[in-house]
Amino acid sequence: YVDVDARLRFVGWNWTLRDPCVTLRNVKVLVAVYKAEYLVVIDSELENLRRSFWVEEGTVVELVAPSVHYESDGVRLRFVRWSLGENPFNSSNRVYVSRPLRIEAVYVREYYVQGASPYAVVNGSGWYRLGQTVLLSAPSEILLSEGERLVLTGWESVGSVPAIVSRVVSNVAVLEVRGPHVIRPVYERQYRVVLAGPK
Repeated sequence: YVDVDARLRFVGWNWTLRDPCVTLRNVKVLVAVYKAEYLVVIDSELENLRRSFWVEEGTVVELVAPSVHYESDGVRLRFVRWSLGENPFNSSNRVYVSRPLRIEAVYVREYYVQGASPYAVVNGSGWYRLGQTVLLSAPSEILLSEGERLVLTGWESVGSVPAIVSRVVSNVAVLEVRGPHVIRPVYERQYRVVLAGPK
């Protein structure tokens, strides 16, 4: 070992004899041949990507990471980049080893925010980072028949991770992502009443 992350590996004598024990007969010069090897450490928030291994100098190491890893319901890690390599922003990457390396696969945690309603489509559902501001929108009014309608009166959090709807403007709800959220527009049922006076 030259250092904790660099070593020399014996490969033979005079580039031809591989046996570490040799008998000197008619050999004028005997040279021990070594090859440099470096420690490559892969680090990541994903435990199954973490590893370390020795690599011969001049080797190209292929790196592959999943572009998305689902941790639990409504929580995922999305690949962002490798800390170095030929294609650092691609989940498949190559690194030329000429020294000891520490390579990190960088991920960002995302949470699913779902707008849910049995009456209408809620726009804005999707994957968001912690702290990101989300806008959800739903129709202000839904006609059920000529004499019956639903009118949007507010929004409520119905998921396992409560969300605070900080602002409601017309038919738009604004919230900050704190985890996976399920947000539902609240509708009030209204009926058309026709009043007729005496004839």
